[in-house]
Amino acid sequence: AEIVNLPHDAQLREQRSQKETMDSGLFPGGKYVYTKKYNFPAELSDQAVYLEFDGVYRNAEVWVNGQKAASWHNGYRNSFIPIHDFLKCGHENEIRVIADNSQFPNSRWYTGAGIFRNVTMHIGNARHVRPDAVRIRTLSYMPAVIEAVIDRSGTEDCTVKTDILLDGRVVASGEGFETQIKIPEAKLWDEENPNLYVAHVQLFYERAIVDEAYQTFGIRFLEWDAEFGLKVNGREVLLRGGCIHHDNGILGAAAWTDAEERKVRLLKQAGFNALRSSHNVCSTALLEACDKCGMYMMDEFADMWIQHKHKYDYACYFKECYEQDLCAMVSKDYNHPSVIMYSIGNEVSETAMEEGLEYARKMTELVHRLDKSRPVTCGVNLLLNGLASMGRGLYQEEGMVVDQDSQEKTSGSTFVNNVMGKMGGIINYVGRMKKFDLATKEIFQILDIAGYNYGAGRYKADPKQYPKRITVGSETLPPSLYKNWEAVKKYPNLTGDFMWTAWDYLGEAGLGVVGYGTDAGKVKKYPSLISGCGLVDITGEYRPEIYWAQCIWGLRDTPY
Repeated sequence: AEIVNLPHDAQLREQRSQKETMDSGLFPGGKYVYTKKYNFPAELSDQAVYLEFDGVYRNAEVWVNGQKAASWHNGYRNSFIPIHDFLKCGHENEIRVIADNSQFPNSRWYTGAGIFRNVTMHIGNARHVRPDAVRIRTLSYMPAVIEAVIDRSGTEDCTVKTDILLDGRVVASGEGFETQIKIPEAKLWDEENPNLYVAHVQLFYERAIVDEAYQTFGIRFLEWDAEFGLKVNGREVLLRGGCIHHDNGILGAAAWTDAEERKVRLLKQAGFNALRSSHNVCSTALLEACDKCGMYMMDEFADMWIQHKHKYDYACYFKECYEQDLCAMVSKDYNHPSVIMYSIGNEVSETAMEEGLEYARKMTELVHRLDKSRPVTCGVNLLLNGLASMGRGLYQEEGMVVDQDSQEKTSGSTFVNNVMGKMGGIINYVGRMKKFDLATKEIFQILDIAGYNYGAGRYKADPKQYPKRITVGSETLPPSLYKNWEAVKKYPNLTGDFMWTAWDYLGEAGLGVVGYGTDAGKVKKYPSLISGCGLVDITGEYRPEIYWAQCIWGLRDTPY
């Protein structure tokens, strides 16, 4: 046993081995138990107590005084656990959290393990505003009107008042569990002006305040249409995007608030105005940093649905869990002005099949019911969809495939990366072929915005062929940036470009490392640890491509 501080990446201390997969950075899995003892005073016996977990990787179980309070599978999901019924106030209490990452491999990148994101304990009155109960939505920006909705479950006999604060000063107020509030002389939120307000919610019972809640938000209104692309507060925005994984380099997967903010700040200074969380729901700390710095976010749900990319990945639980996990994602993102788009998946080639399309419909409809203010997209790889539609899908049973060159059994992920690496820029033009276009036509009709992974070859033809289709380059090759950005500027339906990747990451070891001769295009061997394909290196230093991108984006007018 050892004393640790949260957030904590338990996997980072494991012994790496050549026997492990390159996708995980050659780290093994494991099972971890966290124990904390508290003395809850007797006067808390009639209070409500919640534990908020922002992420536990994975197969989490929460036990309080030997009783199981909750469990869930998804390691990136945030969860609110009411524990007051399990507590013994006036005595010592034991809270135990189990994170079981022993079923391995279960991801295409380094996941980390354990309680790798923040944990918060919320204590309030029996009549209380739940920690996730306040939702703020911008209805209009000229004039600025917001809608405040407070879940009244358990407080039906109470009344509520909401004060809107700017720099600690009340600028507007509203009453009721559902209220519309006009904000005079409002300061709007966007990438250049990340102005933030606070909603101060007061819950009254018999005219006395019994609970309070504070919710930060920004006044930000989105519009999307093929004629103008994407607008933020009425102004057209072109997304200078980059994809990022969730780890913090030598800190592992621990989502330290300072590290998450540093990442966003350095990427903003580099010239990016948008990020894509690839390929999992990002931490609350990262969203708060994006809100503060003025960085747009495409938050992504999952890397796999019903088809495995690794033997023990999320596909094991998708059918059972996707609804509650997706609801948790939207609930977490709802009040963050930085989140401008939800992505329901990444390179799930079952979107070329009827079962996958049905899940895409269900998820898109679910997100629309939960949040009408943001568009839904999905990172669709045109090559993979085309092959899947012809019965030649590269992701096979349990995520394994036989490499025809070596005859070795390898992960489907590694095989796909090798294939795409060998194809290079040619992959951009495969999507122009009729078979590949047809294999993506139906999924793009379901989504609000069509996400193209390596589909830049379609940018020119699509405005004529599909005049109502809005698109985004959800994953693109950095060497293609000049041509891609010229297309973004030229075609109104194309909202932006997200390069793979903005920041280097742990896992998929050696994927982007340059090789010569027989080593070219091959995934590197032990002791490789990082991917090697980020425009910002693993320590946060800019590589030359950053300055090249700044020239292309029009942010630099002098040589570098």
